[in-house]
Parts: sequence; C-alpha cells; structure tokens
Amino acid sequence: EAERIEQVRKEIIEEERIKLLREHAHRLLGYLPKGVIRDEKDLDYLGNDFKNEFKRRQTNIKSPDGWDNK
Repeated sequence: EAERIEQVRKEIIEEERIKLLREHAHRLLGYLPKGVIRDEKDLDYLGNDFKNEFKRRQTNIKSPDGWDNK
C-alpha cells in the first residue's frame, strides 16, 4: 500500500513538473538551470520550436567560444 501511494505521488509530481515546463519554459529559455530539461522526452513536450532553439543554445555553449572553454 505504501509503495502504491509513493508511486501515485511520483506520478503527480511528474505531471505537475511537465505542466510547469509547458507553461513557463518558453519564456525562460536561456535561463533554465542545468537539469530542468532532463531528456529528449521533455523537449518533445515543449514543441519543435523550443526543441530546436534549446539544442542550438546547447551547441553554442559547447563551442570553442562557449562556456566550456573559459
């Protein structure tokens, strides 16, 4: 019973996390901390425009002039 309750709790938290991403991520692109977008599935929830821009920014960060070489 406790395991089932915990599983339901985790599902609710994940659903709310996705709702928050859908509602706010577009306005916060470029300001989201590392780890907020967990994987490709999260990007799929946010649409192609967001996905393309997010990936473009990730590429820029990893470029020779980006953050990784400072």
